[in-house]
Amino acid sequence: MKKFLLSVMCFISIISCNVFAGEQNFDQLKDNNKLYKNISLKIGSNILSIEGTENIMDSPAYISNLGYTMMPVRSIVDALTSKKAHVDWYPDKNKVIIIYEEKTIDLTIGSDIMYINGIEYNIGTPAEISKDRIFIPLRDLCHAFQIPNENIIWDSVEQTVKIN
Repeated sequence: MKKFLLSVMCFISIISCNVFAGEQNFDQLKDNNKLYKNISLKIGSNILSIEGTENIMDSPAYISNLGYTMMPVRSIVDALTSKKAHVDWYPDKNKVIIIYEEKTIDLTIGSDIMYINGIEYNIGTPAEISKDRIFIPLRDLCHAFQIPNENIIWDSVEQTVKIN
């Protein structure tokens, strides 16, 4: 009987360790899935820094005629979501759709409306195509991902944007 109880206690102990170890890994996974990291970029440069690591964008950020920071959609979405978002381009509709977890962001080239999960939002300037790339207003995309204004820092002297 003692051997049986000892065996049961050992079994419960092993199962408990595995369950708690799994929970700990899950918590670490949550931390690694943070939406955005320390991102910085300089207008006119094709370098996008994510937590100090330089990444090359295929097209540099620029300032639109209305004064908005415009970013190539794939580069900034990948940076904000750690490459976990799905970005689709529908050329017949002139539309880009970004899907991240349970959020769907729908932008049409030339429109100052952005849809987030089907709800209409006005944006400062329309998404546009330049050099065969889709560019979107950075601040509006950050707002779509619920990044507050205080975490989007513009340095007009250095012509840089930082997202913390």
